[in-house]
Amino acid sequence: MFFSKRKIDSIKKFTTNEIDSICKKNGRDIISEGRISTSIESKIKRNQTKILNGSGGFSYKLYVNHFNEENYDKLSKIEKRKYDFDKYSDLIKGDYHQAIHYENSYSENIYGEFYYFKTSLFYVKIKVIRTENNKEDISET
Repeated sequence: MFFSKRKIDSIKKFTTNEIDSICKKNGRDIISEGRISTSIESKIKRNQTKILNGSGGFSYKLYVNHFNEENYDKLSKIEKRKYDFDKYSDLIKGDYHQAIHYENSYSENIYGEFYYFKTSLFYVKIKVIRTENNKEDISET
């Protein structure tokens, strides 16, 4: 069955490229940042342990798409003030970044991109970069 005029609505499933384009156009809705402290204990020999202390930070950004822009534009000013954006908006992407530097050892950066359709996660990209002193970066995707 073919439809001559199809409109984009909340039933439309976007590709990851379309989601990236929407996010770039609309900008982020929520951003949060924080600090991280951690310790790693590893055994060197039978009875010896080595403790690495690390510190760093993390941040995440959330992107939301509003599917009913046409309907919103038709509303009066009073109706626009009462409009429930949460009801007609969906989370479409989340970006996460974490960086930790371990004393006299190495640094680790973790990047994550999480793509959503409605409330369901459908695609994840994760990249881990480990930088050791005086060595080339090790990157895993």
